[in-house]
Amino acid sequence: MKSKRTNSPMAIARASQRAAIGSRFNPDMLSTCRQAQRMSQKDVAEALHVSQALVGKWEAGLSEPSDENVAGLAKCFSVREELLYVDRPRKSASMSDYYHRALSKAKRTDVKAIHARCNLLDLQIDRLLNIREPDDDQIPVIDPDNHAGDVDRVAMMARTAMGVPNGPVANLVEVVERCGGIVIDHDLEVDEVDALCRWVPELPKLFFINGFKSADRIRFSLAHELGHTVMHFGKDNDLAVAEEQANRFASAFLLPPHEIKKDLRGYIDLAHLAALKRKWKVSMQAIVRCAFTHHVIDKRRYQSLMVQMSRKGWRKTEPITIESETPQRFKQLLQEHLDAGYSFSELAQLLIMTEEELHRTFGDHHSAPTWDDGVRLRLVR
Repeated sequence: MKSKRTNSPMAIARASQRAAIGSRFNPDMLSTCRQAQRMSQKDVAEALHVSQALVGKWEAGLSEPSDENVAGLAKCFSVREELLYVDRPRKSASMSDYYHRALSKAKRTDVKAIHARCNLLDLQIDRLLNIREPDDDQIPVIDPDNHAGDVDRVAMMARTAMGVPNGPVANLVEVVERCGGIVIDHDLEVDEVDALCRWVPELPKLFFINGFKSADRIRFSLAHELGHTVMHFGKDNDLAVAEEQANRFASAFLLPPHEIKKDLRGYIDLAHLAALKRKWKVSMQAIVRCAFTHHVIDKRRYQSLMVQMSRKGWRKTEPITIESETPQRFKQLLQEHLDAGYSFSELAQLLIMTEEELHRTFGDHHSAPTWDDGVRLRLVR
């Protein structure tokens, strides 16, 4: 990946100036920090020994907290006081700004907490990009309505545009990051949410994956989110239709129909599915669904295979371990700042984090971190 940064002191100074903190208290940042901690206004009020109505006025922008209360808020959320004054050049995300592969039983408060934490991460990425230009966005935008709703065709067009050769996708994270996206391996702390994606104009497309899921599930979830970025960003979409299309896209992107059909010839049993999982790096269940979708097997055989896997306990944990794929671009952004002369303390200041929080989040380092194996964000409540 070609770097576009410059290491000159003047460039660093200009970057710091562009990343300056605002001078006024930002009620949106208060809401974001509170939701990220899964706290209610009542919880905050009790922690600061003030009324809930006063906290509500702060969040509504009807009044500003005193310096003492700002210090109390920062302590309550374990953040730097400056974070509550950030004047974001780009808006924070709302619920509708995200697409995510979430089960219906996920609690709204949990999903809002995830969104809030991701808002803070995209703020940090925005500030990191002040020292360099983002890489060219090569993730295509393809409207399935312009192709008679043929999502399989859209997925094949996306593979071509993103330089994916025939056969299995060797490393999906690498493909997405090579094409300008940033993948964040993120402990979402909510088992029901596998992944989510977000795009803010002028920022790279961001993909947050629940890194504590199995590698085959993460690959499908990331392909699902990629489908949303290709087909749905910037459009008014029926959510149910968009989710169905994203699932179809993920299947076709990882298991191109004209290729996988050749591997699905003959009698399909669990041993055959296990062999195909090794080859295509996709779960056995996804392969069975693909075979049924493309009429390689009938409904009766599909149900039989799913029942067999369920009896073996494979619906939750399948055999055959797929090697994990490690995101690298966020690590590279961090390392570029260290290479440019930032100390660990200055990096924490740039990211508007306490040094303790930076250590907790990016690893327990006693000196400047190297992140040789990529970055897994450990978001501690």
